[in-house]
Amino acid sequence: MKQTKRFLGLIAAALLATSAWAQTMTFTYAGGATATASEMADGSWLMQLPAGTDLNAAITGVKVKGTAVDAASVVPNPTETFITEGEIETFVYEGKAYSFRFTNTQWFTAVIFADPEINMSGDDRKENISTTETMTKWMNGIINMTESGRFKFDNYPIVPSPDLVICAGDMDKDDGDCKDISSMFNLLTAKNIPFITMLGNHDIKIAEHNSAISWEASSIYHNQNSLNCVESYKTSAKNNGIENLQDFTQANGELQMKPFTFTFKGVRFYIGQNYWFQTPYDYTDTSIMGIGSFTLDACYPANGIIESLTTFVGQHKDEPSVWVQHYPINCQDRWWLDQDGNGNSQAITGTDNYPGAQDRRNKYMDLITQTKNPYHFSGHNHVEAKNNHTYNGKTFTDHVAPYFAAGGQAWMVLCNSKDGVVEVKSVNFNY
Repeated sequence: MKQTKRFLGLIAAALLATSAWAQTMTFTYAGGATATASEMADGSWLMQLPAGTDLNAAITGVKVKGTAVDAASVVPNPTETFITEGEIETFVYEGKAYSFRFTNTQWFTAVIFADPEINMSGDDRKENISTTETMTKWMNGIINMTESGRFKFDNYPIVPSPDLVICAGDMDKDDGDCKDISSMFNLLTAKNIPFITMLGNHDIKIAEHNSAISWEASSIYHNQNSLNCVESYKTSAKNNGIENLQDFTQANGELQMKPFTFTFKGVRFYIGQNYWFQTPYDYTDTSIMGIGSFTLDACYPANGIIESLTTFVGQHKDEPSVWVQHYPINCQDRWWLDQDGNGNSQAITGTDNYPGAQDRRNKYMDLITQTKNPYHFSGHNHVEAKNNHTYNGKTFTDHVAPYFAAGGQAWMVLCNSKDGVVEVKSVNFNY
């Protein structure tokens, strides 16, 4: 972070080039390496070299307007310049200035929103309810965020772009089939934007059927459709840049919630399904020709999932991390206990290693604070908030996303492969 603050402090004093000039100076690099160039908000150009590249031995030659020139005729000589990660390097040739930043760190912007709840009704809602029309507008707002010129980070001159988009649950209306919201999400994937979504409490039904036995067919189909929706976007995201995808399951339970983890440009993301303690369950189909009911055989504590997660975190502590689940850490206890509106919990088969709400919070915060530079994102509450939590002597922030259904509000998150999250900003895509 000291390095980053230093390069920001030099911006005002630096001699900046216009985009037109910057585009006319190019470089050759050692070993045939190539750099990805992107224009910064301050007019400089960010040259992203492969991870591990020695920046101070990278430049071997210079071209101006496509013609090779003697590097010694450029002031300072680019082949002899000590290059500091991220700082502006200004080169002058024949009286014209060209400004660049060089990095071997990957930078990206993530957009995280929650609770689109498309076409939701009821629940005595007083908020504006999202429609297909409004959701289309806001999704296109995300897609076109760079071109709009509306968005910028406060502390970094990097131009935001929708490099990764995440929905923190409550995708659809109750008993929805995910078709309405999928058509909106598909606007993102059609642009090859890696998109991840997850379950919220409106996307799965277990605790509401606490009497335990007979479920309507629509309930189980609803759960399976929601899970299928999540799985489909995990698959498309793998094709669009996420890596190292791993699910967490356990032996019991035919219907697994499958919380998961992945990396994107060097940052580790941990994705809860609703929340990390959501119970797997099994059931018996008692329907005839697809018409009838299901028998809920058993719900199980998520012990195996949490044990696997604990082992995994111990092996990946050095990776900068982003944690996302639907429930905020400080939401009401009943949500952490998977209770219905009457305070009833589903009967659990077996011994729950984390039976209380605070037991679950503490275990979760213990895992979060074991990871490098952790940030947490959630939804559910419909009100934007930044809540600090301290555990193991380490403080992190839970960024509760605003109610996306009411106005297209979200978090815009700047990350890099070295530090993980470096800035979080509240934005809206209702434009």
